[in-house]
Amino acid sequence: RLNTLSGKKVGFISNGKEGTLGFFTHLDNLLRSGFKVADVIWLQKANYSAPAEAAIIEQAQAWDLAITGLGDWGSCSSCSLHDAISSERIGTPAVGVMTNKFVSAAELMAKVLGASDYKFAIIDHPVSSASDAELAEKAGRVVEFVEKLILKP
Repeated sequence: RLNTLSGKKVGFISNGKEGTLGFFTHLDNLLRSGFKVADVIWLQKANYSAPAEAAIIEQAQAWDLAITGLGDWGSCSSCSLHDAISSERIGTPAVGVMTNKFVSAAELMAKVLGASDYKFAIIDHPVSSASDAELAEKAGRVVEFVEKLILKP
């Protein structure tokens, strides 16, 4: 785990679904202003219902933290969690982001991948129809999970 995010490189692996742009924009701003991250890399996978392409996961090796999502439907939830676990397996700490309606899909994927104890961020559903203020609140909630799951106490 990390001592700090200050000066670190964070990468987003987005599934590109509706609402993700606003969510990740707020998260980017919070990480830069609150944690002084050095850089935020934005990548979008080609298919939200499939795991990230190998080239994206390879790029994650150069990051200090990966944040994947958003899981706000069945297949995109399990695939976003797959992306987080894949990042962890190449040595990059990762936080998968799921909505509360699809926690079970994410938990099942973690179990299938042999990581049944893997913890991820949970935000309120939905994302696609959320207002900008609601997306900002959801991003703030993910920051709390990053502090809890990634940063050393």
